[in-house]
Amino acid sequence: MSMSQKATPWKKAVLEARPILWRLAGSGQMIACQELAEQIRAVKMPYRGRTFKRFLNDICRFEFEVNPKAPMLTAVVYSKHRNLPGPGFFQLASERYGRSIPEATWGRFWRDELRRLHEYAASRPIEQVIDMGG
Repeated sequence: MSMSQKATPWKKAVLEARPILWRLAGSGQMIACQELAEQIRAVKMPYRGRTFKRFLNDICRFEFEVNPKAPMLTAVVYSKHRNLPGPGFFQLASERYGRSIPEATWGRFWRDELRRLHEYAASRPIEQVIDMGG
């Protein structure tokens, strides 16, 4: 998803989420889906269902374009119900890394990706990472 086109409310929401997520990653924190949805002002959306899944996927896909070496940015977003990201996170991870991620290994994969993201974000100035896509 190219953000260079005229910014629609949806694109603004993706750009609005990036600094929130990068700052959380840089400080070793996470955020529940509901809390992230409540912080986004550009677009109101339910935190459950296809719309939010699409939102998180669009954030990740945008990040893959502007920061391809970074781990998956939405690893900091989790479902309070599952205490893991939703299935869409693992589907997108399978695409990104070119391998299947069996459901039995989701917890381990997520912890590893989250650790890599925290390390990546903590090792560089957050504003520099955010500016890559802004």
